[in-house]
Amino acid sequence: MVEIKVNLVQEKSYPCIEFVSDERFGKKFLKGFNFKIVEEDKNQKIYVSLMKDEMKLASKVLELIKNLKLSNVCIDVSKLKTKNLFLESLYLSAYEFDKYKTKKEEKEIRIGIYGMEKSEFIISKTISKAVYIARDLGNEPGNKLYPQAFVEKVYQIFEDEPNVLIEVLDEIQLEKEGLRGILLVGDSSVHKPRLL
Repeated sequence: MVEIKVNLVQEKSYPCIEFVSDERFGKKFLKGFNFKIVEEDKNQKIYVSLMKDEMKLASKVLELIKNLKLSNVCIDVSKLKTKNLFLESLYLSAYEFDKYKTKKEEKEIRIGIYGMEKSEFIISKTISKAVYIARDLGNEPGNKLYPQAFVEKVYQIFEDEPNVLIEVLDEIQLEKEGLRGILLVGDSSVHKPRLL
């Protein structure tokens, strides 16, 4: 699994990925996804052509980082229109569910994001974390994440969040509330239904 650790940085570090929209490298450079590695003042800069679809751009940049075998890189997002969408897409492009794989490749990539407001960064990171949680839960097999196990997992996820109130209805409360549809579906399982 490739784990990406993303932090907001105030100064650029190198190697640094910068996006270009001018014709600095010619018209052909700006068609599709292209990059050029340049040494400037002993600093390695990786110029990447801007794309209209910044979500796709993020996945291509992550692919580039992996292919170049970079373990520590800075990305200057100051020229992007939707910095938050780019960052969320970068996170989500790195998602892997390998919990049940026997052979796991452990690798860490550190990414410094330059040119983004702290509040935007925090929101994007929080959204990405929430999507990771939802994807992890959705990828669990049904024999591992049955209703009560799901409830316990949600309690575990939010145990340190003081502003989250979790209410769970068991089969008795579901009957009282007249939620027969959930009970009927739950009758076909060895595990009793729960409503979170």
